[in-house]
Amino acid sequence: MRLVFVIISATIAYLCLYPWHFDPARSLVQIRWDPPHRAADWVDAFANVLLFIPLGIAGILGFAKHRNLAAGLICLGCGMFSYGIETAQRFLPGRSSSFRDVACNTLGGIIGVGIGYSMTRWRFWERAYRPLQQAPFAILLTFFWTIAFTYPCIPILRMPGLRRSWNALLYPEFAWMRLIDIVLMVLLMNAIYRTVFAGWRRPARGALVATAILLAVFPLQTVLHEFTFSLPRTVAGGLGLAVAHRYGNRIPLRLLFFTLLGWIVIRGLWPFHFSQASPAIFSWIPFQGLFIEGQSSVIRSIAGKWLLYAGTVWVARQSGLRWWHATLLVCVPVAALEWLQRWIPGRTPEISDPILVLAGALAIPFNREPSSPPCRAHR
Repeated sequence: MRLVFVIISATIAYLCLYPWHFDPARSLVQIRWDPPHRAADWVDAFANVLLFIPLGIAGILGFAKHRNLAAGLICLGCGMFSYGIETAQRFLPGRSSSFRDVACNTLGGIIGVGIGYSMTRWRFWERAYRPLQQAPFAILLTFFWTIAFTYPCIPILRMPGLRRSWNALLYPEFAWMRLIDIVLMVLLMNAIYRTVFAGWRRPARGALVATAILLAVFPLQTVLHEFTFSLPRTVAGGLGLAVAHRYGNRIPLRLLFFTLLGWIVIRGLWPFHFSQASPAIFSWIPFQGLFIEGQSSVIRSIAGKWLLYAGTVWVARQSGLRWWHATLLVCVPVAALEWLQRWIPGRTPEISDPILVLAGALAIPFNREPSSPPCRAHR
């Protein structure tokens, strides 16, 4: 849960300081107290309270053993964190800094701490907390799933965006490669969640519910900047969930590994059109696309690739292979595919993908399996 606390903190900082274009000339802007006058001000105040509630909950649950001391420190930390954000917003063009936001954020953190403190005293929390505490790798993959499908995570409730989502619903576009990718990602996440809930009385049900929650990102895209609602993506996610529900426990991990590895090969060689001209230059500069192409789309692509590569290595590891065997079985084909892309028009051969495989593999040793089943509910 401490990892969740860090992720929530980073997400709040990102959302509040987006687009991260600071202007030193705005140093004379002061933080003022602006009491709410209009309806929009009250909505903004309410949103600022809600923003810090998850931070307070995750903080107190991450330090549950010292919850009495942690409660006061987290409340104080929420206020200081909010003040730091408001100070940084002084240098953002088009943004304003207000002590009202600091007060609302601090109130949200206090409410979250109160909720989290109450949750530590619930008997149900003894069952729900241990899987989360012992599965940092699953939490990390869930975070990258969210980034891959929602970045830059900026909500926007305006008619043009809703109209585009409505038109996309009426005239859906089918990208078969993307749809198959979603189905396999859902099966992968379900397999990971089954190990997280292995100590539960009904682990398959817990994994299915957690996987279903992931699919909420697709209808959420309706109100996100740079996204529109996609019915095919939603259907693909539902299809993957149905397959996980029907055959999840029957799919051997070895079969899932070779399926994912085969899909990596297909993705790497698509559209299977090789050029007879001189090969493209292999780039040894990792993540060069961040400096050339659109940043948001590149970050979503990196998050999706990391999710696929790290998950594939994890499946190989869980099927009985040693860590370095599993890493090589994924890293070597990925490196070979990048080299072959020199002869595929429209592809960018670079060192980034093998680095993503190694980065995903390095996260796996920190994944701890449940050492003892959590407390079961009394009949």
